[in-house]
Amino acid sequence: LRIAQLNYDIKEYDTAIKHINEFLSKIDSTDPLYISGFLLRANINYAKADFQEVINSCEKILKSSSDFLKDEALFISAKALIKLNKDEDAKNKLKELTEKYQSSHLKNEATELMKSL
Repeated sequence: LRIAQLNYDIKEYDTAIKHINEFLSKIDSTDPLYISGFLLRANINYAKADFQEVINSCEKILKSSSDFLKDEALFISAKALIKLNKDEDAKNKLKELTEKYQSSHLKNEATELMKSL
Protein backbone atom coordinates (compact mmCIF):
# COMPACT_ATOMS: atom_id res chain seq x y z
CA LEU A 1 0.00 0.00 0.00
CA ARG A 2 2.80 2.38 0.91
CA ILE A 3 4.64 1.81 -2.38
CA ALA A 4 1.45 2.52 -4.31
CA GLN A 5 0.87 5.69 -2.26
CA LEU A 6 4.41 6.90 -2.88
CA ASN A 7 4.06 6.36 -6.63
CA TYR A 8 0.72 8.18 -6.56
CA ASP A 9 2.32 11.08 -4.69
CA ILE A 10 4.98 11.49 -7.40
CA LYS A 11 2.37 11.12 -10.17
CA GLU A 12 3.64 7.73 -11.36
CA TYR A 13 0.08 6.54 -11.82
CA ASP A 14 0.68 3.44 -13.94
CA THR A 15 3.22 2.14 -11.42
CA ALA A 16 0.89 3.05 -8.57
CA ILE A 17 -1.99 1.11 -10.14
CA LYS A 18 0.24 -1.92 -10.60
CA HIS A 19 1.25 -1.87 -6.92
CA ILE A 20 -2.24 -1.22 -5.57
CA ASN A 21 -3.73 -4.02 -7.64
CA GLU A 22 -1.03 -6.37 -6.42
CA PHE A 23 -1.71 -5.29 -2.84
CA LEU A 24 -5.46 -5.77 -3.18
CA SER A 25 -5.03 -9.24 -4.66
CA LYS A 26 -3.08 -10.37 -1.58
CA ILE A 27 -5.10 -8.88 1.27
CA ASP A 28 -8.22 -10.25 2.91
CA SER A 29 -11.37 -8.23 2.34
CA THR A 30 -11.97 -8.07 6.10
CA ASP A 31 -8.71 -6.18 6.69
CA PRO A 32 -9.33 -2.40 7.14
CA LEU A 33 -6.44 -1.73 4.76
CA TYR A 34 -8.51 -3.39 2.03
CA ILE A 35 -10.92 -0.42 2.08
CA SER A 36 -8.01 2.05 2.18
CA GLY A 37 -6.54 0.27 -0.82
CA PHE A 38 -9.70 0.69 -2.84
CA LEU A 39 -9.88 4.38 -1.95
CA LEU A 40 -6.29 4.83 -3.10
CA ARG A 41 -7.10 2.94 -6.30
CA ALA A 42 -10.08 5.26 -6.86
CA ASN A 43 -7.86 8.32 -6.39
CA ILE A 44 -5.21 6.95 -8.75
CA ASN A 45 -7.83 6.23 -11.40
CA TYR A 46 -9.30 9.70 -10.94
CA ALA A 47 -5.85 11.17 -11.60
CA LYS A 48 -5.64 8.99 -14.72
CA ALA A 49 -9.12 10.19 -15.82
CA ASP A 50 -10.39 6.60 -15.75
CA PHE A 51 -13.67 7.63 -14.19
CA GLN A 52 -15.52 4.33 -14.63
CA GLU A 53 -12.78 2.58 -12.65
CA VAL A 54 -13.13 5.24 -9.95
CA ILE A 55 -16.79 4.32 -9.62
CA ASN A 56 -15.98 0.59 -9.60
CA SER A 57 -13.47 1.02 -6.77
CA CYS A 58 -15.85 3.19 -4.78
CA GLU A 59 -18.62 0.62 -5.14
CA LYS A 60 -16.38 -1.94 -3.39
CA ILE A 61 -16.11 0.47 -0.45
CA LEU A 62 -19.82 1.32 -0.45
CA LYS A 63 -20.79 -2.37 -0.43
CA SER A 64 -18.60 -3.13 2.59
CA SER A 65 -20.21 -3.67 5.96
CA SER A 66 -18.12 -0.95 7.60
CA ASP A 67 -18.79 2.79 7.32
CA PHE A 68 -15.02 3.31 7.14
CA LEU A 69 -14.22 5.81 4.34
CA LYS A 70 -17.71 5.63 2.82
CA ASP A 71 -18.01 9.42 2.86
CA GLU A 72 -14.76 9.64 0.88
CA ALA A 73 -16.01 7.00 -1.57
CA LEU A 74 -19.29 8.85 -2.09
CA PHE A 75 -17.47 12.11 -2.72
CA ILE A 76 -14.92 10.84 -5.24
CA SER A 77 -17.59 8.74 -6.92
CA ALA A 78 -19.75 11.85 -7.32
CA LYS A 79 -16.82 13.75 -8.82
CA ALA A 80 -16.25 10.92 -11.31
CA LEU A 81 -19.94 10.85 -12.21
CA ILE A 82 -19.81 14.59 -12.92
CA LYS A 83 -16.87 13.99 -15.27
CA LEU A 84 -19.02 11.37 -17.03
CA ASN A 85 -21.87 13.91 -17.33
CA LYS A 86 -24.07 11.97 -14.92
CA ASP A 87 -25.00 14.94 -12.75
CA GLU A 88 -28.20 13.42 -11.36
CA ASP A 89 -26.34 10.31 -10.16
CA ALA A 90 -23.66 12.58 -8.71
CA LYS A 91 -26.30 14.60 -6.82
CA ASN A 92 -27.66 11.38 -5.33
CA LYS A 93 -24.20 10.38 -4.06
CA LEU A 94 -23.61 13.85 -2.60
CA LYS A 95 -27.04 13.87 -0.98
CA GLU A 96 -26.33 10.48 0.60
CA LEU A 97 -23.01 11.81 1.91
CA THR A 98 -24.56 14.92 3.46
CA GLU A 99 -27.47 13.01 5.01
CA LYS A 100 -25.73 9.87 6.27
CA TYR A 101 -22.37 11.32 7.27
CA GLN A 102 -23.29 14.55 9.04
CA SER A 103 -19.92 14.84 10.76
CA SER A 104 -17.86 14.17 7.62
CA HIS A 105 -15.10 16.63 6.84
CA LEU A 106 -16.45 16.56 3.25
CA LYS A 107 -20.02 17.60 4.11
CA ASN A 108 -19.57 21.31 3.32
CA GLU A 109 -17.66 20.65 0.11
CA ALA A 110 -20.30 18.12 -0.95
CA THR A 111 -23.08 20.63 -0.23
CA GLU A 112 -21.35 23.28 -2.34
CA LEU A 113 -20.72 20.85 -5.18
CA MET A 114 -24.36 19.75 -5.10
CA LYS A 115 -25.48 23.39 -5.40
CA SER A 116 -23.32 23.85 -8.50
CA LEU A 117 -25.00 21.00 -10.37
